[in-house]
Amino acid sequence: MVKRPTGSGRSVYQLPAPAAEALDRGRQLLDLRSFVNEVRVAHNLAVIKAPPGHGNAVGRAVDLLEFDGVVGSVAGDDTVLVVLTSETRARGFKRYLDRLAAGESDFSQSA
Repeated sequence: MVKRPTGSGRSVYQLPAPAAEALDRGRQLLDLRSFVNEVRVAHNLAVIKAPPGHGNAVGRAVDLLEFDGVVGSVAGDDTVLVVLTSETRARGFKRYLDRLAAGESDFSQSA
């Protein structure tokens, strides 16, 4: 809490703003390159397999990508389910992750 003066000369207490998340692109890229073992597409869904214990890190990295067409994701221990707007977007998302894993791409989304 912070005590600050108001325009009327009184003092009020103010709560701090929520902490801003520091986005570490290097860590995000490492998580996607190192821990995406397999990506399978079924219609507009992509299922990502990761090593045990790495599903949440991969899911968070996917969420931070803001990939066009991603509606949302659900992460488990070693699996991430990604819901996309169409099968075409899902296949483009798979190609993008495959290129990342092969070291052929950065964060550009040209699929």
